[in-house]
Amino acid sequence: ARFLSSADIEDLAGRQRMPCGQQVGTNDVLDVDQVARLPAVAVDPDGYVYLAGYYYNLNDEEVGLLAKLSVNAVGHTATLVASASYASLGLAVGSSTTNLSVTDMIVQNGKLYVAAREHSYSSSLHHGKIVEVLLSDLSKAREIGWTDSNLPTDPSSQFYGPTRFLAIVPHKLVVSDEGNSTGVPGSGDLDRVVEVDLDSWSFSEIGLENKAGFFETYNY
Repeated sequence: ARFLSSADIEDLAGRQRMPCGQQVGTNDVLDVDQVARLPAVAVDPDGYVYLAGYYYNLNDEEVGLLAKLSVNAVGHTATLVASASYASLGLAVGSSTTNLSVTDMIVQNGKLYVAAREHSYSSSLHHGKIVEVLLSDLSKAREIGWTDSNLPTDPSSQFYGPTRFLAIVPHKLVVSDEGNSTGVPGSGDLDRVVEVDLDSWSFSEIGLENKAGFFETYNY
């Protein structure tokens, strides 16, 4: 077995993201030169690599795409196994932009979990979700933590903005959640850790609220 190094991932992301010209939907022909951003990568126990990214279709529209690749790390080549649009995964529901921002991914309990959020200072938008995705065909199984409101109306079951999966715990997801809890300038910066129980598919624990600053500050 050979593990992918950071150099392998960078090379894969920079030169071999997808086969040029891969058809992924109506008016959506993916060219490697069109891929704009690659915010998250995950690898499953069988060595398949999962990439979340954005590209521009023939209408010059930004399209979010999740891809499953079979990687030859020695030859620096990748073969597309499956793909799914952000829209099919429930990630094209943003208010300020079409697509939510994918922040992290992890493979656990035979599923892929995608953390995504929408933060907008001008619109006081701080919400997000985690989506469970089947590894076989990248179809959406279920989601948790979303609200259509600008801010969570029930913080015990909704995210401000999941950012990173922090630990590997059997049948649990442990994720940092951060945003602004009030939408009021000069106050409301919030950092906390949320534990999601995969069996009950619910928030099972919430802790460390504002005990440590995480990745960004929202005290705008």
